Amino acid sequence: MKKIKLLRIIATLDPASGGPVAGILHVTPFLSMLNIETTIVTLDDPDSMFLKKFNNELVPLGKRKSPWQYNNKLGSWLKVNLANFDVSIVHGIWLYHTYSAVKAFVHLNKTNQKVRHKMFLFPHGMLDPYFQTEKNRKSKASRNWMYWQIIEKRNINSVSGILFTSKMEMELAKKTFSGYNPKKEIMAGYGVNIPTIVSKIDLNPENYILFLGRIHIKKGIDWILNVYLNILENNLGKPLKLIIAGPGIDSEHGLYLQSIIQNNDSLKKLVDLRPLQNEEAKWALIKNARAQILWSHQENFGLSIAESLGVGVPVLLSNQVNISQLVIEENAGYVSPINLPKMTESLLTFLQLSEDKYLRMKENACQVYQKNFMPMNYAERLRAIFEEELGNIVD
Repeated sequence: MKKIKLLRIIATLDPASGGPVAGILHVTPFLSMLNIETTIVTLDDPDSMFLKKFNNELVPLGKRKSPWQYNNKLGSWLKVNLANFDVSIVHGIWLYHTYSAVKAFVHLNKTNQKVRHKMFLFPHGMLDPYFQTEKNRKSKASRNWMYWQIIEKRNINSVSGILFTSKMEMELAKKTFSGYNPKKEIMAGYGVNIPTIVSKIDLNPENYILFLGRIHIKKGIDWILNVYLNILENNLGKPLKLIIAGPGIDSEHGLYLQSIIQNNDSLKKLVDLRPLQNEEAKWALIKNARAQILWSHQENFGLSIAESLGVGVPVLLSNQVNISQLVIEENAGYVSPINLPKMTESLLTFLQLSEDKYLRMKENACQVYQKNFMPMNYAERLRAIFEEELGNIVD
């Protein structure tokens, strides 16, 4: 198998920045098994502790400046080094690193007719119409529209192809901006590794529903609380304990959620709001949950959802989570539109499952993971994409 030299270009490898960092961590060892050598260039301080997690070649160019996350070292580094790689993946849009990477790629193509380099852009859901239509984002939507016209449209249409994590994400991206005309759209999928630590965690299933993720208005946590209140106030059943765990408890939205809980005696008994968990505690929460819930207003993937599926825990999703169709097709949980009656019905239907049906749903959850999110399968898809684009010119 011929070696492929892959360059990843990302603003930061700080895990607090979201799923793309975890995705890189999960799949890189499996790419290595397929003779894909990965280098990561990032606009991080070389002394950042989170960089210790990465065993492959790192090029941390120093701290970013301004909301655009500008770093003038990137353009110079790419001008010298980009041609030394077969393929590059640029993670995310709207920031300086994407502008600089595409500029270097276009320059390379113009000045070196023998260039074989292929560049892919991975938007990670940032082309979803939600970000342009959400009423609380009017000023940001206007800013993005102007930036699209001046810079991002050229970036999208100049690279070799756009990578997507799901078919829904790929279809939604067509609807957001005029002038969207990429050379190629590619459904790459995603890979999520279940670490060996999980097998060592005792299985003591408890009757709780788990929300695990960033405490943010986009995640729909207030809808979960509203459904619980609806069930309690109308005597519709007995909801399970709810554990909400993740960063942002002391944020403005986190404090708002705390006020809802503290102002209702029943919710105070049922809802446990926790800070971000360490790795072992996180996996214990996932593994022993009755289900994980994500009623997000927009979710490109949902890393913790894939992790739940990987350990056989059913999921309760809104239809705005881009992998929700896979859950429907395999009966690995329930999917609901974002409205109080339907969400209430979804949760109650799940709570009323017989044990036999619940156990089958757990098996189905594992199937969704094995068919769609195994990291080696994802690595093989990426290898196939690269080979198709590079043809027979890989050394």
